[in-house]
Amino acid sequence: MTVAAPITDVDVCDVGGWRLEVHDSLASTNDTLIARAEAGQAEGLAILALAQTAGRGTQGRNWVAPAGNLNLSVLLRPDDVLAAGWSLVCAVALHEAVAAILPPAAMPRLKWPNDLMLDDAKLAGILIETDARAGWMVAGFGLNLAHAPRVAGRRTAAVADVAAAPDPRVAARQVLAALARWRAVMQHDGLAPVRAAWLRAGPVPGSALRVALADAVIEGGFDGLAEDGALLLRVDGARRAVRAGVVLEGAR
Repeated sequence: MTVAAPITDVDVCDVGGWRLEVHDSLASTNDTLIARAEAGQAEGLAILALAQTAGRGTQGRNWVAPAGNLNLSVLLRPDDVLAAGWSLVCAVALHEAVAAILPPAAMPRLKWPNDLMLDDAKLAGILIETDARAGWMVAGFGLNLAHAPRVAGRRTAAVADVAAAPDPRVAARQVLAALARWRAVMQHDGLAPVRAAWLRAGPVPGSALRVALADAVIEGGFDGLAEDGALLLRVDGARRAVRAGVVLEGAR
């Protein structure tokens, strides 16, 4: 079981229905919130760390998070925590929040399922962790606001590269507001409008993508999203659905 980090130097406030805790520093916002979830914490809690010392990304990667960037995790208890659509909900919410602070000429794009790219450089990522038995989902949002950390073999970008970077507290409120809106859309209207919003911000149809599967790397043209949110590729003239894989860097 994950051990909760001690609560020190923390501010708590209500933000549009969310209970937001702001910590000076944490090892991992996701780990802290998972410990709360395992202890029975109600949904709607969000934790922001102004500095994060042991952040995690997908595929077990480290997430470098210097002060000035966004390190935010939220706790939800949806009816179906395993539904793939929640990854898209988080992605379109983050895209909406970030698009509002960038100039029109620097609009980010989504990389399936929920990375945010500026040109071909990674601007933000989302780590979703769930426990179906206990019925909780923790979504961690990592957004490069002031700094684009150097990551070997990968390009990174920051909001500050193209616009004035907001304070992480301000950015957190924007993300939470957008997430509340898109969660309501998902609950009231299902995945279809969320999927449509993702496609508007996703790759250009036909774009060449390379996807790492568990045992192979496949290449094909982007052919949209399936009704359940799976990535669709056109491979050798046939459409293929990918439900578990990593779109390799350099693909949009």
